[in-house]
Amino acid sequence: MGLLARAVESYAEWAALEEAYVSRPSVQSESFTEADEAAYDQAQEAYRRFDEVLRCFFVLDLATVIAASKPYLDSDTPAEWTVAARVIGQTGAVQAGAAAGTAYELLFPRLLTATDQDARDVFASQIGSIWNALDDSSTPLALACHSNLSLRYAAAQALAMTTTDHPDDATARAALETLKDDPDEAIRSWANFGLETLDLA
Repeated sequence: MGLLARAVESYAEWAALEEAYVSRPSVQSESFTEADEAAYDQAQEAYRRFDEVLRCFFVLDLATVIAASKPYLDSDTPAEWTVAARVIGQTGAVQAGAAAGTAYELLFPRLLTATDQDARDVFASQIGSIWNALDDSSTPLALACHSNLSLRYAAAQALAMTTTDHPDDATARAALETLKDDPDEAIRSWANFGLETLDLA
């Protein structure tokens, strides 16, 4: 079994266990039981196995990684394109520099055309990792008022996750204040999370 296939298999196993855990009635009602704890631990162990495979890509040449990942990135199977996006995005972010730029150029058009929340979340998180790796705070700020919903979502997520690194950044806070009134609920949620986190900083 190739490395990408192993990554997809381990990701699918984790995703199924995670979904089973969060769907448990006692978890949804926050009346946690020992069985819930065991289910949680099982899901976490599955994620550890996926992460272990994912990290194997970080030492490989990015061109090789992209060549292996591209067929999966174009797949109609969610586990396959999700893993491919994470492999490319995380490898680019870890290697930084030109590798991060190459990964960005491949993933950004997919974020731009994402039409459902799952795809939006996957590609936004990887784009955010690359912005962070490149220490690029200007791009999410520039996209915070973009007409494209997916780009605003990526901006809100990135700002919410990194603004506490610079709690006195009035420009970033202002962007979150704008995004908290966005028509999209998921964008509002990230903006409010970022502002609440800032208030605790």
